[in-house]
Amino acid sequence: MIARVVHDVSRASSLISAAYQQIKLHGTKIATGVGVRVGESVSRDNISVYRYINTKAVLKDIDLQQSIEAVASQLNLDDYMLTHNVLHMIPGEFLDWQDYYLWNSDTTSQCIRPPVIKFFSIALTSGNKVTFKDAVIDVPENHGLEFGLDDVHSVPPVTSDQMWLVLGIAKHIDINSKINT
Repeated sequence: MIARVVHDVSRASSLISAAYQQIKLHGTKIATGVGVRVGESVSRDNISVYRYINTKAVLKDIDLQQSIEAVASQLNLDDYMLTHNVLHMIPGEFLDWQDYYLWNSDTTSQCIRPPVIKFFSIALTSGNKVTFKDAVIDVPENHGLEFGLDDVHSVPPVTSDQMWLVLGIAKHIDINSKINT
């Protein structure tokens, strides 16, 4: 499993702020359909409520794409960024357990291929946190949380506006060595 690490990316704070402004101009979309029903959320009657911008939408908005790429470039991650998404929650919204089915399946090794990316989730707002099976990690604004896609996680109902820039980085990359060069 990929270690969970919180990285200080405040050296890119002006570019992160510019990306945040572009994200607000673009707007986020309320998640519906299959995307909110992962990890047996339906069977537990706990379907996620959140907003997002996916990679496809980012690529259609050149100003948004360039602002996100500028952040990745400043952090020396642009050559390793495979996806870029935005996760947004307003008060009361939440992200149910992701990859919950890994806890409950005896056949996961037969039906799931190992991911080629890991998450690098940059907090665009203050008060952001992620809950894992064994810990809650606070991620200050202008910090990024590195963790694996197979690391079961959730975001409980939020009490303030929370937004993340979620970069999918090639999992073999040592993020710490890249962002600190």
